[in-house]
Amino acid sequence: MSQTLATANPELGWVDDEFAAQPRPDVAQLGAMLREKTPANDAAPNSSPMVTVVTVVFNAIKNDRQEQLIQSLDSVQAQVGTTIEHVVIDGASPDGTVELIQNYHNKNIPIRWLSAPDKGIYDAMNRGLYLARGKYVIFLNSDDFYSNPGGLADSVRRLEETGCDFSYSPITVLSETTGEPIDHPSSHVDVNIFFMEMSFCHQSIMLKREAMMGIRGFDLRYRSGADYDSILRLIFSGHRACRVDTNFVSFRLGGFSFVNVGKSQQEVGTIYSRLYKKYLNVEFTPEEGMAIYVKKQAPRILKQRQLAFARAAFGDAIQREEALWQTNGLDDDLQTLMNRLNNLSRQRGVFAAMLDTAKLLLTTPVKFTKFLHLYAKIKKSEGKANAKIKACNQLIAQLKAKREGAIADTTLKAIDKICISAHDFWYTNGLYAVEAWGAWTGQTVSVFFTLPEEFKNQALTAKVNLGAYVIPESPKRVIDIMVNDEKLTRIEIDNFMPQEHSFEIPAKMTAAGKLDIDFIAEKAFVPKELGFNEDSRSLAMTFQQFSVQKQKRKRKATR
Repeated sequence: MSQTLATANPELGWVDDEFAAQPRPDVAQLGAMLREKTPANDAAPNSSPMVTVVTVVFNAIKNDRQEQLIQSLDSVQAQVGTTIEHVVIDGASPDGTVELIQNYHNKNIPIRWLSAPDKGIYDAMNRGLYLARGKYVIFLNSDDFYSNPGGLADSVRRLEETGCDFSYSPITVLSETTGEPIDHPSSHVDVNIFFMEMSFCHQSIMLKREAMMGIRGFDLRYRSGADYDSILRLIFSGHRACRVDTNFVSFRLGGFSFVNVGKSQQEVGTIYSRLYKKYLNVEFTPEEGMAIYVKKQAPRILKQRQLAFARAAFGDAIQREEALWQTNGLDDDLQTLMNRLNNLSRQRGVFAAMLDTAKLLLTTPVKFTKFLHLYAKIKKSEGKANAKIKACNQLIAQLKAKREGAIADTTLKAIDKICISAHDFWYTNGLYAVEAWGAWTGQTVSVFFTLPEEFKNQALTAKVNLGAYVIPESPKRVIDIMVNDEKLTRIEIDNFMPQEHSFEIPAKMTAAGKLDIDFIAEKAFVPKELGFNEDSRSLAMTFQQFSVQKQKRKRKATR
């Protein structure tokens, strides 16, 4: 949430009423206060726009955000390809913001605006929603902007093609201090973890207005999480989503949810406890909800019930994004590494760059192994000069080639059927630390499978990618494997880099069409005498992926 919006009218407080009892905006009263600015290039503006962009603002000038507000307004005016109106809701700013809006020269798109006291950010956003005339509505913060003039049109096109109720997109995150693009979790779209965090920014979400009105807009009890709450309620109400690949929003870090992290986490915990009890019949306290949000861990029953809603809301997007993650994520990470390596070499010298690069690579064992092979090969054939950069380039090229082939391969539609990745939000119980390539855990990793019909009553071959926190002084890591509460086998691991291990699952265990698999690791694996702290010792096992396939029939020997 932008800083400008987060400070809106704090003296008025927030609404404490239960959501059903909260007053809704009075359209007739607010409509009488609306003023309209006709665009210079259109003497007769369209009264039935396809999209309404809603921007709420308070004290932009006082907060030294005048130029950012103008940039935001300009970016809406630059949008092409669909009919648009811009509704600007000001919270009665006394600092000249009202005059800025009044005197702004809107060349292409009509602006409808009002200035009146409100009860905060989400009250103002509700006003914009209720006053909107577009079939679709999207909310743009007053210090963010559209960086692609076709973004709104692309979102409309996708919604019209799919019939979905809302769309979402990747965004560009800008540093609060430098204003430059940065790699940030909010930059990436990941619907697989949606029930563990808001995995896309509300600035990129275009919604059917009637769907949003159907859930009565935003809950005013929340200061930073009402947008997340509203999307959860849309999903639990049976609404569907679609992804738009166009990156068209630039979002500046800062504001309430970033500055007041602790309060934001508490708020999300409250949202979880309320909504998951109501819609999923899983009851826990706000404190327990906060733990789910912070640790990204949840009871298995909760994850199983979330999965049904995830399939209904996101459909093929879950499968598609899993394929993109597995094939595209690695080369994206390598490109980031490449940029970092180059920047560090210039800024801090080659030696410091090598140290930082080594630290980054060591957290990603899969890439590290491939990188080392390429680096050694290039160093041997071409010499040491620039060998690291050349190795990065070659690895990026290899991964991109792999990605292009995999995206075209429809067999990757297998998330809830034959494959579960460390990236899936429902994949584990217990405390774990998630990385791009997998997850560290010192406790049980649990995966839950719903098998396709043709896999029932079949003997299966299971494959799992596991590694462990192993050093020369350590014993081998022993991991017990339980399937449907029966101990099946044991795996020994002697390398921290994920390695593929195979084992057989008998047909009797697949009769119900479900597989409940636990990988049980020992605790405190790294000995205390080696000097590692308790946290290091608990990072015992790394889980990357688990899959099953039908056992191949053995051919009879022939004479």
